[in-house]
Amino acid sequence: VSVLLQTNTVTLVATNSVACSDSIKHTLQIYPQPLTTFTMNPGSGCTPLLINFPSVPGIASYTWNFGDGSPLLVTNTPTFHTYSNNTTANKIYTVELIASNAFGCVDSSFKYPTVYPTPIPNFAMSPTLGCSPLSISYTNSSSQASTYVWRFGDGTANSTATNAVHSFTNTSHSA
Repeated sequence: VSVLLQTNTVTLVATNSVACSDSIKHTLQIYPQPLTTFTMNPGSGCTPLLINFPSVPGIASYTWNFGDGSPLLVTNTPTFHTYSNNTTANKIYTVELIASNAFGCVDSSFKYPTVYPTPIPNFAMSPTLGCSPLSISYTNSSSQASTYVWRFGDGTANSTATNAVHSFTNTSHSA
C-alpha cells in the first residue's frame, strides 16, 4: 500500500477599495491518516482464547489496549493475546488499536472478541466399591454444559446420557 503525501497551494488575493490587488501563496502538506481497521483471528472461542492480531498495512507502530486489564502493549509488529473467562456467562472484551503511520499521524479502531466460559464437570457415584459385577449409578451435577460423554475406563462403549448407569466386571479370581 503506497502512502501518498498530498500537497496543496493556498492563494490569498487581497484587494483594496480602489481595486488594487496582490496575492500570496503558501504550500501545505497533508499527511494521510492511518487506516487502523484490523482483524482478529478468531473473533470468538472458549477460554483460554488465543487471538492473532495480524499486521495492518501502512502502520508504523501499534499501541494495543486489549481491554482485559493487562498493560498497554506498544510495538511495531502485530501480536497475539490470550483472553480468559472465569465467569459463567460469555465475556465480551473491547480491543482498541491506536496506530500511527510513518508520518506520525494517529488513528484508532475497535473490535469486540467474545470469550465463552468453560463448562464445570462434576458428578457423584454410588456405590463406590463392591463385588463384581458392580453396577454404579452416576449423577451428573455439571454446570454450563449441554452434552456429556461418560468414559468408563474399562474398554466398553461410552455413554452420552446426562446421568449414567454402568456395570463393571472383574474377571480375575481370588484364591
